[in-house]
Amino acid sequence: MLGATEDKALLCDIKITKNDSVLTIKAIQIDLESDIKELVSYI
Repeated sequence: MLGATEDKALLCDIKITKNDSVLTIKAIQIDLESDIKELVSYI
């Protein structure tokens, strides 16, 4: 969750490889009640 250590915020890290390209999808947990400026800079 935002405000926690980054390891705890990252829920899932998926990498999809096709030819020479890699698509990375990361799911993070955030607290929507936190400071909006901190949230925007984190994302």
